[in-house]
Amino acid sequence: MSNRLITLSSLGIVLVAFFVLWLIGRDERIIRNRLFELAEVVSMEGSTTLETIKVARQFVTFFNYPLNLETDYEDIDGTHSEEEMQAMIVHGRSSAHSIHLHFSPPEFLFCDQDKARLYTEASLTIDFKGSESFLEKRLLHFDWSKKSGKWRISQVQIPQTHIE
Repeated sequence: MSNRLITLSSLGIVLVAFFVLWLIGRDERIIRNRLFELAEVVSMEGSTTLETIKVARQFVTFFNYPLNLETDYEDIDGTHSEEEMQAMIVHGRSSAHSIHLHFSPPEFLFCDQDKARLYTEASLTIDFKGSESFLEKRLLHFDWSKKSGKWRISQVQIPQTHIE
């Protein structure tokens, strides 16, 4: 009987340890998954008007508003509302045949209960209608905050240097 009790106690301790380890990195996993989900939402191969409207509604759920963008692109620098972000994605998808966004695995600078900061390399390829293409790799800094229990991006900073 005592061997059985020792075995059950050991199993219980191991299960509790695994649960604690799972909880420790939980917010980072959620944020990482949301970042990769954002890349999937932005990326596209051809798009109908109905798909673009659906994506625009989904796209705006990744951000807290007002959203601050600090880039070297005058057209998008500044603080933006949900409506402005929705208009940006609609314009981008309407003017492109395809968009491919990819993020490298993020490196967290910190992640606490309601705020996080990370950096990642982003690769963006856009094939515009016509024959023009755009390809860029950038290091991005993201500030995330939890709003209504959901992690959302509150700021994006793009350093002035390109990644080669």
